[in-house]
Amino acid sequence: MTGKTDITGRTPFAEAVRQALQAQVEIVITRLKQAASTDPAEAAEGVHEARVALRRAQSLLGFATPWIDAGWAKKRLKSYGGLFRLLGKVRDRDIASERAGAFFPADEPDAAPLLAALNSRRDKQHEALRKKLADKKTLQILGRELSSVASADALLAMVPVPVSNRGQVRLFDLADVLPAMLGQALACLTVYSHVLKAPESDAGEDMLHQLRLAGKDLRDLVLFARPCLDDQTDALIQNLREIQQTLGSWHDTVVARRQLQKLSSELQKKEAARHWLDFESTRGEDLVKVFYEAWRKMSPDCLRGQLAIALTALDKPSGCACCSGCGGQPEPAS
Repeated sequence: MTGKTDITGRTPFAEAVRQALQAQVEIVITRLKQAASTDPAEAAEGVHEARVALRRAQSLLGFATPWIDAGWAKKRLKSYGGLFRLLGKVRDRDIASERAGAFFPADEPDAAPLLAALNSRRDKQHEALRKKLADKKTLQILGRELSSVASADALLAMVPVPVSNRGQVRLFDLADVLPAMLGQALACLTVYSHVLKAPESDAGEDMLHQLRLAGKDLRDLVLFARPCLDDQTDALIQNLREIQQTLGSWHDTVVARRQLQKLSSELQKKEAARHWLDFESTRGEDLVKVFYEAWRKMSPDCLRGQLAIALTALDKPSGCACCSGCGGQPEPAS
């Protein structure tokens, strides 16, 4: 997970989550200022990066909830969710305009009505976003979200009762819960191996999209924990990046086709629209084949093995007096 964090396996779990959330919320606020630009390219980049940061925050909170205060996490997720959905609508229209603009030559007159319609829908959605971002209520929400994670005082709200009246201890360090968090995220990805074994599986768009999200969740959690994992973790990250990039490009073709279907029937029937639809459909099919090739290399056993290697760093000495000060020899009795 991108952003500045300073964590080790012995970092209190809630503090590690707080640092990561603060980094992501700061990215969101910075990128939303860019998203408010009237320049389409600059605004599109801001929307995309803000949405990525929001999703990373949501993913982390979703997997962290069992070990932090559930009520606090629920409030954060609700706050993030509304803005994330709004940015998603804008992002979909950006994708359609970008892909259509790249597909058609600049001097092709037959494509002009289609491009104009797509760009008009994009511009209207960006205008709605700019109004939303200028609203005082939205600014207050963003400020409140940053303040909720920007100081150590946030831990008072994040941490559940450290020791319950029944003696249940909940003073978790990061190393205490990482195996469970990453194991759960991995299982949410590898479970697809039961139904996706070859192109003949004919997985629908919804299933491939959910697999894509599961891969994102796992990769984002691994990046969050990267400072306290083994150096060989990079092999796992690269494998996850491969399927994420392939399915991300595939999903862009799905978005483009769906945005085309939202235009008037007259525009959809035009030859330029049919050519673009054919291109996106063929491109999507090709990317699904590429995905299956990559997926076959990543058996559940392989991914579990890579994760196990990554987690070995949690068992290494962390610089205690016994390990680094006395060479492992017990101190003489006084």
